[in-house]
Amino acid sequence: MIGRKDFRYLALESVVVLFSIVLALLVDSAREDAARRASAEASVERLMLEVEQNLQELREVSDDVATRLEQVRVLRDHPPDDVGLAGLIDRFQGYRTPDLSEAAWERVSRTELAGVVDPDLLAEAFYLYEWNRQFDQIDREISRFVYSEVFYLPERLDTAIAISERIKEQLLAWASVAIPQFEAFLARRQASTQ
Repeated sequence: MIGRKDFRYLALESVVVLFSIVLALLVDSAREDAARRASAEASVERLMLEVEQNLQELREVSDDVATRLEQVRVLRDHPPDDVGLAGLIDRFQGYRTPDLSEAAWERVSRTELAGVVDPDLLAEAFYLYEWNRQFDQIDREISRFVYSEVFYLPERLDTAIAISERIKEQLLAWASVAIPQFEAFLARRQASTQ
């Protein structure tokens, strides 16, 4: 038979055990939350680094394409005879499109971390990463163009130069819109962390 003294001792012991279990669960939950926040912060840092690298890529490609555009315009003003645009590729250095990375964005947007990261930041980043599709589209158009007969036939040189010029102008136009958006995104993020 359990006496009153034993009963109080058992009740106190049960409360202590229950309290210890609840405390351990709270500590474990706090540790998991801290680990998730740290992981989310690391993911955001990788995302910001990726956006900076993409911005640098856009700037470099923009400068390069501007130079190539001038070279195409020289060809337009002084076209050679009996040569298709393919034969002149060394004179205008071909085509270049931005190779924008999206690995960090993919990781943060498609994991459970998306629920921990600032949703406004994710929404803004999502908008920036739409530029990847735009530049991929022009890359596909370039591929179609360089495999077309217009690119090779000497009698179609004027048309090929006009198409090449327009491709480069479009690339520069998109870059001139994208670059300020990338810069503004980075500036807003920098201002929010200070």
